[in-house]
Amino acid sequence: MQIQVTIDTDSRFTITNSEHIETLRRQLGGRQDYPYQLDGWTNWFKSRANTLFNGNRVVASKNISVLNLIPYVSQDMTKVGKIANCLPSVWQSQKYLRETLIPKAEEGKILLIMCRAASLWGLRTSVGSKNILINPTRSGFSSDIKLVVES
Repeated sequence: MQIQVTIDTDSRFTITNSEHIETLRRQLGGRQDYPYQLDGWTNWFKSRANTLFNGNRVVASKNISVLNLIPYVSQDMTKVGKIANCLPSVWQSQKYLRETLIPKAEEGKILLIMCRAASLWGLRTSVGSKNILINPTRSGFSSDIKLVVES
């Protein structure tokens, strides 16, 4: 199976700009809030932040962390699902979810919201934790999720 990855113009500019690369490195190291102001990141983040934290992107960027199982744009997750379990990066992300994020959520340290194809992560339910939520919508957040985030 051949997979073709295309990068939009805004994202291509961001990942080739040395200043933006440094911002992304700081963000990956946990020293930078979500970089919503970067080209290619802003459109995705704006559509989510506008539905949480009363649309305040600055507050949202300080309170939202994003971990993509397969960090590529995909309209249809069925094709992605076919290769997900073959990628070592997916195994590491699933391990991080199980060993770090789920325990933190169960201890009440974080609110973990699974978006889009949570089953690919190996998580089909909230495992009995009020701090683990599975968002059923493809884009944005359900009204139930919004209520929990706002409280």
